[in-house]
Amino acid sequence: MKKSTKIFAVIAAAVILAAALGSAAVSALAYRGISEVRQAVEQSAKDAETSNTELKDFVSESIDEMRSAFSQEDVAQENDVCIAQEYWIRDTSAISEAYKSGDTSALDDKQKETLKMASDLIDEIITDGMTDEEKEEAVYVWLTTKLKGETGMLTVVPTSSAESGEPFGVLKYRTAVCVGYATTFRLLMHMMDIDCMVVHDTSLSHSWDLVKLDGEWYHLDCYFDTGATYRHFNLNDAAMSNDHEWNTAFFPKAAGVKYNRMVRESVALDDIYALPEFVAGKLKAGEEGFSCSFGDLKEEDHPAAMYMITRVAELINMTYDDMSFEYYWTQNSEGGLVLCMFCRKYESDIPEDLDEKSIEKVEDSLEKAFGDIYFESDGYSSGGGFGEIGG
Repeated sequence: MKKSTKIFAVIAAAVILAAALGSAAVSALAYRGISEVRQAVEQSAKDAETSNTELKDFVSESIDEMRSAFSQEDVAQENDVCIAQEYWIRDTSAISEAYKSGDTSALDDKQKETLKMASDLIDEIITDGMTDEEKEEAVYVWLTTKLKGETGMLTVVPTSSAESGEPFGVLKYRTAVCVGYATTFRLLMHMMDIDCMVVHDTSLSHSWDLVKLDGEWYHLDCYFDTGATYRHFNLNDAAMSNDHEWNTAFFPKAAGVKYNRMVRESVALDDIYALPEFVAGKLKAGEEGFSCSFGDLKEEDHPAAMYMITRVAELINMTYDDMSFEYYWTQNSEGGLVLCMFCRKYESDIPEDLDEKSIEKVEDSLEKAFGDIYFESDGYSSGGGFGEIGG
């Protein structure tokens, strides 16, 4: 079995084991972070108390292989970095420079086709008079709403898996992994003369972007923000570090808050005790991302504030099993604390063209085979908050 295939098998086993044990592995998988998956698998194997010895042994015996697969050492460079031992972050400056100069003589056929697709996309979504921020957001919205994540399983497009990690495959087949999202975003930014870098995490399992607006750097992660959730849109280092880890000594410092949408659109509340009603109202209105501030929240009020948002998150995640609730604290330009919250409902990952009879047959066969550890696909949820006040 190929290493990557074995890893996906381990992850699948972890899901089944987690379902049987009620562990946090499913939440980690829902968030799609490889490091979280690895930790969840290890914890599931460690805490397992199940009669399914074969499954337990399979997960346990595969931990070392997962560690090996993702144990590459970090490198202090932007390009020529391999993510998840499969997808390469490659320099695309030849394409962006050809776009700006109009000279394509140095490009090969694949680069020329990439340039044509990228140029057409810019013509489609960018209009005269847009600011750099508006251009950035237009590309972000397109990438997070028009692409499908590459699953590594069956695919209906004639592309290699590697093409999901480069702009050519992303633009041609509309399928992407994190590296594809990040390098395509960077290419489009460079074509429009906006500074941008692709960032990789320290475990070499994920990548995202840094973009420079009005002289300040901001993080954004299109891969994590499928559906344009704005969860990871224009964050500073403190906010991004809640669930990302990278080489801060190499990549430029991101300290801006001006273009963080959640900070800019936050609603001022009288005090922390107005939070439950505020959140309930947003949920009833069907809003997915919202934020608030509390004026001069004194340090002695921080414990009550943390307890309040923790309880709100617990109640939402306990009440809605098909919903995820996440939050982080950050600061506005005046140094005031802002609470950013994100609440999403997840749908079952069922193909649109699959009929009800086929779905029923699939579920029946699964229940028959797995018995007590069978769980019906009805969406997934992940909850909890990230970070400390002021983080």
